[in-house]
Amino acid sequence: KVLAYLYAVGASLALLSVLLPHPEEMDERGVLLLVLIACVVAATLVVRGRELPPVAFQLGLALGTVMITLAIHLTGTSSSPYGFFYIWVSLYAFYFLAWRAAILHLAAIAVAYALVPLAEHVLWWLITVGTLAATGGVMWVTKARIAALVHRLEQQAERDALTGLLNRRAFREVFELELARAQRAASAL
Repeated sequence: KVLAYLYAVGASLALLSVLLPHPEEMDERGVLLLVLIACVVAATLVVRGRELPPVAFQLGLALGTVMITLAIHLTGTSSSPYGFFYIWVSLYAFYFLAWRAAILHLAAIAVAYALVPLAEHVLWWLITVGTLAATGGVMWVTKARIAALVHRLEQQAERDALTGLLNRRAFREVFELELARAQRAASAL
């Protein structure tokens, strides 16, 4: 659902960018086509998201990167605000995907953004890719801290704080497992 929301919000903001004052060079029809595609992708993810294999979400991110790059190109200016959408791809990748997959998405963004005609604005590319790497790193650390906190809370929910022994609920779960094992093996408990 998160990816669907990102597509929906991106489509809404892109539509607003066409309706509000914008650079004369902007290809409005091209941006509107991207808005339509983003709406279709968002609707598909909402309706069929649970049925899709995990690789579909990585492909969805890759498609998002391509669409962002096209939107930047269609703006006709190297300082297109559509570049901010890359941050969404980076945050999603570093939170929901494995480390290697997230790095691959970051590399894909770097290559895609390098293909946008930036003329002498290499600094835009450097700052954008550096910002994406930094936000991705922060998201990765945040994800790891959340996982550690959840693990610690799970352990605390199973153990008595004073003695460190299993509490009644955790003891009962272990007891039932051991009882079933003893019954299967026809051995003493």
